[in-house]
Parts: sequence; C-alpha cells; structure tokens
Amino acid sequence: MYQVSGEVITVPWGDVFFTTSKQRISYCIVGHLLAEDKETVLNTFSFGYVGQREELALYWEFIRCYMEEDCMEELAETVLFCPPVEKQKEGYVAGLQRLMQIDSRGDWLLLVLNLPFALVESIARYIAMQTSKIPQWSQEVLDACAVEPNDPINIGAENNPIHRWRTVLANETREVYEAKNQRLGSANKKIKAKLDARHGG
Repeated sequence: MYQVSGEVITVPWGDVFFTTSKQRISYCIVGHLLAEDKETVLNTFSFGYVGQREELALYWEFIRCYMEEDCMEELAETVLFCPPVEKQKEGYVAGLQRLMQIDSRGDWLLLVLNLPFALVESIARYIAMQTSKIPQWSQEVLDACAVEPNDPINIGAENNPIHRWRTVLANETREVYEAKNQRLGSANKKIKAKLDARHGG
C-alpha cells in the first residue's frame, strides 16, 4: 500500500479485512488492517474505483480471482483497456474520455446533456492529476512484481485499441462490438468453469 506520506506498507493479502464504504451516492472498496483483537482498525486504504454496489461486486471479483484463483490468462482476456498511466501522470484527454464513456448509443442524449459538467470536471481532474505524485515503489515491491521476459500475459496501455473514442462514445462497428462480447463471454465461461471445479459451484 502506498501511503500519502510516501510510506509503503506491505502485508499478506489474507491479513486485510475488505468491505465497502458509502461515498455520498456511490460506494468504494476499502481494506482495513486490524490489530490482534480483530476489531481495532490500525490503517485503512481504498481501491480507486467508485461505483454502485453491483459494479463493485464485479470489480471485487476480478481482484479476488487475480489474488486467489488460478485463472490469470482468462482474466487477461477481460481487460479491454489499460489507462496510460504507467510511470506517468494521466493526461487531459485520457481523463476526459474516462468521464465521458458510455455503454450504449441509447445514452448519447444523456452524454450531450452532461457534456458541460464533464468538461468542468475534466479540468479539475487534470489539475488534481498534475499536482499529485507518481507512487515510487520500494525495490522490494518492484522485485516482487517484476514481469518475466517470456511472460505470455502482456497487458498494458501499449496494447489498447487504436480507436479509443469509438469505444468511449459507444460507436464501435458491429464487427468490433460482437468480437469484444464474444471474447468477454468466452473468458467469463472459462473462469466460471474453473471456479465451479475448485469450489464445487
């Protein structure tokens, strides 16, 4: 965990108590480090994603499977976009795209109505990003997370689709849209099969 003070805290995954925290109209996932009495909270951190409970359930299952299950290749197939923030700060356009992204063409009218607010928020977001620090991980963390040169799983911003705005505006071609859904459907079926086999689902 990277602290605001710059301190890096490393703890076993199983020692963290995870739960949800309400943030006005949305929720986020937080992790608590507990004292030996298992009641006193010593430290708290949160994951960056904020959304509704249904969205958080999917987000949490991705993280849980990554940490606890043997389905890395299948999880990689569900990652359609990686924010271009490795060793750099988020740029203005990337932040604006994140704020404007919609799920279907039926949301176009709502997008137009919300555009003025998104533009104002994008400026505030950009200022926040540019005045924030890029986490400097300890060598211990870097060594533990080092990627092998021949690792078959290569997920990063360099592999993002080239037509990002089409995805943001839900304006992909039918072929691209159907191929994406087939990829996600296939990966999710494989993950479910592995989980059922392991946990008797």
